[in-house]
Amino acid sequence: MKRKVYDLIKHPLFSGSMVMLVGSNAVSFLNYLYHLVMVRLLAPPSYGELVALFSLIGLLGILSSSLNLVVIKFVSAAKSNPEIRGIVSWLNSKIFIFSLAVFLLITFLSPIISSFLKIENNLLIILIALPSLLGLASLLYKSVLQGLL
Repeated sequence: MKRKVYDLIKHPLFSGSMVMLVGSNAVSFLNYLYHLVMVRLLAPPSYGELVALFSLIGLLGILSSSLNLVVIKFVSAAKSNPEIRGIVSWLNSKIFIFSLAVFLLITFLSPIISSFLKIENNLLIILIALPSLLGLASLLYKSVLQGLL
């Protein structure tokens, strides 16, 4: 019996799953503590703005997740290194243009977005759009590495 338990613990699927399970629970607990502290420190309208900004970040994360899957699909379907290089160079320009368009769209629509979300400062919306520009542009290389696995 001890041998079976030992073999189970040493199995890569089990150990990898445990790392993910413990890690995600630890992050969830830290997220809980963060929000507990922020509720105490901020006034209700300010906390509402914070939660609205986190929601906007989550919506922008949907873009990167979907692009991530597309890049992984194309790279994993490629047969040779020159084909992968061609895909990467083509996607590099397209993703940069797309991320720049998303950044400019959010920047120009920041007054409308901030009034809809009841956020007093438009600069907060622009400060969220700036990392999305860099995040979408850097997504390509991470996705290429995942596609090569």
